[in-house]
Amino acid sequence: MAKINIKESFTPADKINNVAWLVNKLSEIIAVVGAGFFVASIAYAGYLYLNSQGEQEKIKKASTMITQSLIGLIIIAAAFWVTKIIAGILDQTFA
Repeated sequence: MAKINIKESFTPADKINNVAWLVNKLSEIIAVVGAGFFVASIAYAGYLYLNSQGEQEKIKKASTMITQSLIGLIIIAAAFWVTKIIAGILDQTFA
């Protein structure tokens, strides 16, 4: 059976050091994308709130959206920091 050197066949594989590095990069990307969704969601909820014109149903929808956005941000931040804490416990450095 012929051996294939993945680093020669697949150029991006040359940049992947180990699984911990890959998990770290994925968690960073997910955190940045999640923060972007959070900002967009808060902005849209603010728009809904400002344009509610006192209608209780629209105000409730906007406040629910803000609450859900904050919960999502907390979950994303917690997941990000859990990966960092686990890496610290395992003495794994991310290069």
